[in-house]
Amino acid sequence: MACPHVAGIAGLIADAMNSWTYDSNETSLKVKMLISMTASETNRAGEGANPTLDRGGKDRTEGYGRICADAAIEAVTLNYTVGTIASEALGVNPTDKKVWARWMDLTAGERYDFSLCVPENADYDIYLFNGTPDANGDPIILERSITAATGATDITEDITYTPTLSGTYYLVVKWVTGDGTFYLASSPVDISIMKGLQYLRNTQNPNGSWTGSYGVNVGYTSLATLAFLNYGIDESDPTVSKAMDYILSNRHADGSIWNLASNYETSLAILPLVAADNTSYDADIIAARNFLVDIQNDEGEGLTNSDWTYGGWGYYNSSPDLSDLSNTQWSLMGLDAANLSKTDNTWNKAEMYITSCQNLQVTNPVYDVTNDGGFTYQPPSISCCWGWWEDPSQSYGAMTAAGVWSLRLTDVDKDDQRVQAGLDWLRDHYAPIDTVQNPGIGNTYLYYYLLSFAKSLIMTEIPVGSWQETASNDITNYIVDQQFDDGHWTSAEGDIFATEQAILALQPTFPTFNHRFLMRFN
Repeated sequence: MACPHVAGIAGLIADAMNSWTYDSNETSLKVKMLISMTASETNRAGEGANPTLDRGGKDRTEGYGRICADAAIEAVTLNYTVGTIASEALGVNPTDKKVWARWMDLTAGERYDFSLCVPENADYDIYLFNGTPDANGDPIILERSITAATGATDITEDITYTPTLSGTYYLVVKWVTGDGTFYLASSPVDISIMKGLQYLRNTQNPNGSWTGSYGVNVGYTSLATLAFLNYGIDESDPTVSKAMDYILSNRHADGSIWNLASNYETSLAILPLVAADNTSYDADIIAARNFLVDIQNDEGEGLTNSDWTYGGWGYYNSSPDLSDLSNTQWSLMGLDAANLSKTDNTWNKAEMYITSCQNLQVTNPVYDVTNDGGFTYQPPSISCCWGWWEDPSQSYGAMTAAGVWSLRLTDVDKDDQRVQAGLDWLRDHYAPIDTVQNPGIGNTYLYYYLLSFAKSLIMTEIPVGSWQETASNDITNYIVDQQFDDGHWTSAEGDIFATEQAILALQPTFPTFNHRFLMRFN
C-alpha cells in the first residue's frame, strides 16, 4: 500500500516544483531525490528484519526511511538564507515533525559554515545535499555531522563546505531521538552566540539560576536569561522558563528582586522581564521600577545636590554614602527598559551624578582631576577604587564607555560635549585588536569593557568608514576569536560572567533599544 502514497507525494512535489515535464527523466530523478533526501529513518524493529540506523544512507528493510511529505515539499518551496538563524521543533511522537529541509543558493569558492544546536537529551543530524541527484535519482551527501550521542547537555553539529560550482543546494536537519527545538546558524557571529548559549544551557543550575564568582544570584541569572531572549529564544524553552521562575522567586514586598545586592540585581532583573514581552510581568516591572526610583540617592536620603553621591546608585538601597557609575548605568538601563518617562526628575538627577564622574573641567569643575574627557568609577577626586593603573582619579575604559552610555540613557544628545569628550577618550585609548584590553586596568573586567564599549557606540551611532565602525568590527572579531571550543569565554571575574557579557556584546540590541513599544508601563 506504499505505492499510492508515494505517487501522491510525487505529484505534490511535481506541482510544487513548477517545472515538471512528463518527458524529462531529469525531473523524475529529482523528485525521487527529494523524497529520499527528506525521509526519516524509523530505527525501530520491523516485521522480519530490523532496519539499521544509517544516518543518511539506506538499508534493505526501509530504504532511506519513512517519507516526510512536508519536508520534501518545503525543500522545494522554502529558502534558507545563509547568515540567518533558523529553528524548528522536532519530536518523537507520530505527529511531530521529523525533518526540516530548505533550498539555498551557494557561490563557488566561498566557505560556508553551518552549526546546529541540538536540544538536551536529543539526537539530530545535519546534512548538506547536492542540488541534483546521481544517475539513479539517489541524493548525494556533500557534508554531514552525525554525532551519535544524547545526554544531559546540549551538543552542536557542525559542517563546513566550499562549493566548486555555484547553484542550488539543500540543507536538511533530521530527527533521530528525543525532542525539542533546534537552532541553526551560519554566520560567524551567530554561531559564536549559539555556542555561548549552549554553554550557558549546560551550566544552568537545576533551580534555573547560574553561579558566578560571587555565588548564585539574580544578577548572573538575569544577564544569562537576557542573552537567550535577545536571540529569540522565549519562555517556551525550558532553560528560559526555569530562569524566569528563579528570578521571580526572589521578589520582595518593596518591589525589589534580589538575593545579594538589592539595587544591582533589581536593575538587571528588569531587563529579561521586559524582554520576555509577557504581560503577566507588568506589575513586577512597575514595582521594580518604582523601587529603583525610590532608592536613588537624593533628598529622600537626606542629601542635597552638593553631596557627591547625589543622583547615583550603589549596590544596595539605603546607602546614601555610596554611589558609583557602574551601578548607576545598570539602574538607568532598568529604568529605560521599564519605560520610565524621560520627563521624570530621576533622569535629571542621574545626569548630574554621571557628569560628576567625568574628568572634564568645563562641566565638572568640582571633581575633575585630569580634564581628559574620560570617566571614573566615582567622581575623580573622590573615587575609592579602580582607575588608571590603580590611581582612582584616572579615567579608564569600562567607566568611560559606561559614562557615554549612561548620558545617552538620560537623553543627553549625542553631540553634547560630554558625550563627544567621552568618545574622543575611547578613540584615543582604543587598543589594536591583538592587544585589546580595558584601558587603564589591563584585562580586569575586559568583557564588561567590551560590552559597554559596543553599546556606547551603538547609542551614539556608527558612521560608515569611521573609527567607530572599525572599533565595532574589531570588538566583534576579537570576542569571536577568544571563544573556547565548548562555547565559553574566560576572565578573572569568572567564566559565566565573561560568557554572558561576551554574548550580549555580540548581540546588537538590549531591551532598552528594541522594546520601547512597551508603553503600557506608563
